[in-house]
Amino acid sequence: MFKFEVFKRDTEHIVHRPVVTLGKGGVIGFNAYLVDTFKLGGYGYVVLHYDEGNRVLGIEPVVESVRGRTYLLRHRKSRGADVVARAFFHHIGFEVSESSRYDALWDDSYGMVIVELGQR
Repeated sequence: MFKFEVFKRDTEHIVHRPVVTLGKGGVIGFNAYLVDTFKLGGYGYVVLHYDEGNRVLGIEPVVESVRGRTYLLRHRKSRGADVVARAFFHHIGFEVSESSRYDALWDDSYGMVIVELGQR
């Protein structure tokens, strides 16, 4: 006789905290919790910043596009959002071989989402 245990997928760790996913092809994904908590719904673009010494990604939401500086913030029906940033990743020399999730925080002093790439 078998004693099977039902597998319950644990999405709690992703759903109820702000998470940024860096994916292949230079896609930066934002979960719905991050979009709601940091109020990104009112923005259409982001400016990307990188602190190489500290390996920190800064994502500054902006309302208007500035040629050569902003990336389109695509809002998904699932209430999350993403940015295609291949050129940015290439510029900073950041290779994404597999998707990785990172906790994110909002920093009022910088006015941006902060992602510490050394922390997961």
